[in-house]
Amino acid sequence: MRWKKIVLLLALVILLVLYFWAHNIGDQPVILLNGFVGLTGTALDLLTVGAIVAVGGGLGRYAGRVLHLRTADLHPAEVVALEGGLGLGLLSIGTLLFGLIGLFNLSLWAALLVVALVLRRTVVGWLRSGRAVLASALRPRTRWERLIVVITGVLLAAALLFALAPPFAWDAMSYHLVGPWRYVQAGRITTQLDNHFLGFPQEVEILYGLALILFGRATAAAPLHLYWGLLALLAMAGLVRRYTDRASAYTSVLLLLSSYSLWRLFGVPYVDLAVMAYGALALVAITSWQQNRQSWLLLAGILAGLGLGVKYTAVGLVLALAVFIFLAQPRRVVRNGLIFGGAALVTFLPWMLKGVLLYQNPIYPYWLGGPAWDSLRTANFSAAGSGLLSSDLAWQWFILPLSASIFGNEDFSPYGFTLGIWLLTMPLVLLVGWRELPDRARELARSAVRLALPMLAFWLVLAAWSGIGAQPRLMLFGLPVAAVLGALAFHSLSHWPKRPLDVDFLMRAALIMTVGLGFFNVAHDAAQAEFGRYYIENDADGFLRNNLGNYYAAMRELDSLPAGSRVLFMWEPKSFYCPESIICIPDVLFDHWSWPLQRGAAEADTLMQQWREDGVDDLLVYGLDAGRNFGYDFWSRQHGSAWAENAQFPAKLAEYMELVWSDGFSYGLYRWRESS
Repeated sequence: MRWKKIVLLLALVILLVLYFWAHNIGDQPVILLNGFVGLTGTALDLLTVGAIVAVGGGLGRYAGRVLHLRTADLHPAEVVALEGGLGLGLLSIGTLLFGLIGLFNLSLWAALLVVALVLRRTVVGWLRSGRAVLASALRPRTRWERLIVVITGVLLAAALLFALAPPFAWDAMSYHLVGPWRYVQAGRITTQLDNHFLGFPQEVEILYGLALILFGRATAAAPLHLYWGLLALLAMAGLVRRYTDRASAYTSVLLLLSSYSLWRLFGVPYVDLAVMAYGALALVAITSWQQNRQSWLLLAGILAGLGLGVKYTAVGLVLALAVFIFLAQPRRVVRNGLIFGGAALVTFLPWMLKGVLLYQNPIYPYWLGGPAWDSLRTANFSAAGSGLLSSDLAWQWFILPLSASIFGNEDFSPYGFTLGIWLLTMPLVLLVGWRELPDRARELARSAVRLALPMLAFWLVLAAWSGIGAQPRLMLFGLPVAAVLGALAFHSLSHWPKRPLDVDFLMRAALIMTVGLGFFNVAHDAAQAEFGRYYIENDADGFLRNNLGNYYAAMRELDSLPAGSRVLFMWEPKSFYCPESIICIPDVLFDHWSWPLQRGAAEADTLMQQWREDGVDDLLVYGLDAGRNFGYDFWSRQHGSAWAENAQFPAKLAEYMELVWSDGFSYGLYRWRESS
């Protein structure tokens, strides 16, 4: 009977394909057939990510057994998240080592299959545990819990809509996807001197490369990033549930997703949600260690090292954990420091090895510099000395959590992140609600506060010193701690008297109202993206033209260039979607022109001649028209930038090159004059 069902289903698929093929209208296929093809690609992406996730979970469960972690007292959601995050980190390290020896190809998937077969019992066991956790989470018991489940479901579904579409987010096209794609093309992890971001630790990007290898689909990356976010939500909610009740656990999830910018990260192939996940997992590990479970201190160090492997700014998490450990057991500082610090160092060591082998610096490009790097580029990149304290907004530094909540907006400096009103303000309610917390909840609150204060101190130092240091996106490892404290604050309010004024009800109503208002932003983004072009019409090209505008038009113009052409980008850092047949050199620090002139390596005329001798065939110039407020025009007017050097560019460009294409607005393609 089984083979009859298979034959019947295959016959149905063939019949549908033939029917829609026969009913083509001119050269345009029927929309349903296009949608079917598009959904097939989406299914491949989900299968790719699902395989990585499953093997990572099984590997993490096995590693937990090797570390002798006792998880019986933990909530099942914490266990699933810990094993999932630990396994993905270890999987990334293994992929890195394969890539460094020139095996960044299908052999990785062969190795993944071997690991899956060897660990098949732990893989299946982890998947079953994950299914049980999700099934429990989707069975809310009260009206409040049901409301949060619905809101969370809508938000995550909308994020998945973004995640499975062709990527168009800025950082993804500048480096998060550029590196993995280059490694896949080269078949190994190589030095990339034109893009310093690729010298950073790349724990998540390496996994993006693993996903790209199988079918070459960039749309498989963002769902993996979304999964990191789910791990953070599970770990945090499980921890809160263990110390309080179900309502508070659900509330912690809603508090995190109340931030518009944080929700937006669930739909893009960045790395920030992995840092957030390790922040949540570290909180689980360190609270377990407090209960005299020494193996959890080792795990905390491993998680800290894995966080550093994602992003250097996770050093704030390492420092906060170190302070926490010292304050908890000051008499054992040497022993605990060796265990925690040693585990973190060993876990981070593979990324230091990558830095030494490829960039001659274990923490490239910081401190020791490296190829194509010097003090000028350090100053340009870090914007040192231009932090909040040296700006007109210095007063906001003194109330940084409040100012970031009130004034933070994704499109404006210095925060560049719509944090929302709840995440960093709700914990302050504990100042008046501490006595109403039950003893068990108060225990968790003490641990969270002890971890939160060093994190806040780190953020204050970063914001004072660096021009980008005030951005909450650099501190995502601390947001789960803030959400836990916020959920505990709501938990304390639930113990306040209901009469004459039910403050708990009013606060919950305000939370729902503000999150509901945020749906307008979500709906606006979805409408503006025009997902129908991709999911219904399977028109990826039209979708990208709509969302990337002139940039995508410029990339398609480059398709007409001869194979092997070298195109130097000017004031344009994004190089993803560059045609595979040519070589694109992005201007990641917006200093292709100014840097050689500033350091005296060349005069303007010599630089133009040097580019030509180095084999540059064309220049793609962004924002040369005055008044556009982007590209050349923007960076020429920035305070402290190389205005004098940039001012020479238009005249020299006209002298040595001629315009061969322009979109009439922002991009121009220039080629060498015969006479030059």
